[in-house]
Amino acid sequence: MELPNSWIEVKLGDIAEILDSKRIPVNSTERNSRISGKKITELFPYYGATGEVGKIDNFILDGQYLLIGEDGAPDIPHPAFKI
Repeated sequence: MELPNSWIEVKLGDIAEILDSKRIPVNSTERNSRISGKKITELFPYYGATGEVGKIDNFILDGQYLLIGEDGAPDIPHPAFKI
């Protein structure tokens, strides 16, 4: 694909901070034990490689971040993102 004349091609790591090293994978058994007995209002979305895969009781980072899927994730924007 040809870029418009005013665009330049760069590596993502050159223009963004990649926080993958902060990721802590939690399997479904651990997630289920952590959310057991809690109200849905006390839980947060838990994302896997292809989108939301469950809920979790806490989060690692607080703020607004761009979540980029891996492993062949479909190019479907999350409903929270307005394009």
